[in-house]
Amino acid sequence: MSNKLTKEMLDALIQEAMLQEKYEFEGDAEDFLKDLDVGNKAKFNSAPKDKPADYEKTVGPIKGLEDPKDKFTTSDVARAVADKNVDPAVRNAASLIGTRAKDPEFQQEWPDALKKAKIKVGLADKAKDFKAGKAKASIDIDSFSFPRPLNNLSDTGVGKFLGSQNELINSIFSQKTMLGRLQQLDKISKALADEEEIKKLQPRELLQYTMVADLFDLFFNQLDQRTGGYMFEAFLANLVGGSVEGGSNGIADFNSPNGQAGSAKFYKAWSGIEQSLRDLTKVGTSVHYVVGIHGEAAQAAERKKIDLYYVITTLTEINGNEKQITFSDVNGKPINAANFSGNKFLISDYTNAEPFYVGTFTLVKGNGDSYKKVLNDATSKMDSKKESKIAFDAMKSFFKHLYDAEENTKKYTSQKDAADLTAANTALKAYDDADEQLNTLLVTIAPSKNITGTKGSRSLAENKMAELDLMIEHMVKQFLKG
Repeated sequence: MSNKLTKEMLDALIQEAMLQEKYEFEGDAEDFLKDLDVGNKAKFNSAPKDKPADYEKTVGPIKGLEDPKDKFTTSDVARAVADKNVDPAVRNAASLIGTRAKDPEFQQEWPDALKKAKIKVGLADKAKDFKAGKAKASIDIDSFSFPRPLNNLSDTGVGKFLGSQNELINSIFSQKTMLGRLQQLDKISKALADEEEIKKLQPRELLQYTMVADLFDLFFNQLDQRTGGYMFEAFLANLVGGSVEGGSNGIADFNSPNGQAGSAKFYKAWSGIEQSLRDLTKVGTSVHYVVGIHGEAAQAAERKKIDLYYVITTLTEINGNEKQITFSDVNGKPINAANFSGNKFLISDYTNAEPFYVGTFTLVKGNGDSYKKVLNDATSKMDSKKESKIAFDAMKSFFKHLYDAEENTKKYTSQKDAADLTAANTALKAYDDADEQLNTLLVTIAPSKNITGTKGSRSLAENKMAELDLMIEHMVKQFLKG
């Protein structure tokens, strides 16, 4: 037999070595917490507020759970979390330690220690398990004046968006999972923050990325910020092609097309994030959370960026009135577990943000430039004949003229003096200007350079000739009149 170790044996030895304990502490419970640098220890203290700290009741018993019995180890803490025979107050203290401990060796050992302690990690989903589907088909807008962004803001409550917005989601976000689509958001954000990357984008791609940024900005800045979390929930439902399921009435804010439960959270900071516990009744049930942290005060004039985090929670055990929740990252690796009773479980109290980070969508760069300024600056420096610049400028002008036409039409229709045609004339001119820009835009991005409308086939060259024909016709008429 060969003396050489096989690769399988070597891997097994390496894995075993990784699971061996390195962190050990011989002191008392309070000194143990100090050594781990857990921060505020109030929640570890079982004594009344007017009595001295009594960490020995909640943290002390952790020491003797695993060998060596006279030292605190990472395995002791993981065992306290996993063992349902351990006192609930001790289990809670252990979960908090798993979250807050800053000691590098402890942090490195913690996930493997949880696994070794037999937390039921096999039940936890991975991010790729949350399948994405095609966004809902176009909806009919039951309106004469066509207000934007939606016919009725209540439509977002059931995941309904304008057909054009659904088409945009379906075009850009072809990834098969929610995680993939969140990472695509991060990619779009990075591209729109870099002038050199903007120059590399193809015309249609540039316009689509810009429209995604506008949509994101609309939901987070232009609408009343008090609805921010609600709009975030609806945006994610649209992103995954699923539907909103009520949020406050249950644990799931939205579902994927195949019925998997998802929940959106929108907060200023990683604190106070909680969720209903009442609908978690079956061991193995997982909910995928996307947490958006915007870092701005409620009265902020403009939110600059949204950091995106992906947390998977799984009900891994029921023990009487207690339910054990395991918190896993995008790969299904357990980051912590804690036991809860009552109506809710706390996400941010038992997790740190870093292991769950998946990307950022930036609306304003560090130097204060918004994505709109970066786009304008980048396109202004492009060659005037570059198709991306032509398409981008035409799109901006088209929507601006269309808005002016709509606004002035409403203004003229609403005004008391019908004889004053100022607004009406302005509306007609804006509409004509919009038509010209629309033609330029569509011809530029259409593969065949040929667009068919009700008046037949149009190309850019033909359109310019039509304008010349009209000019000649006008001059002839003026000459005949003279």
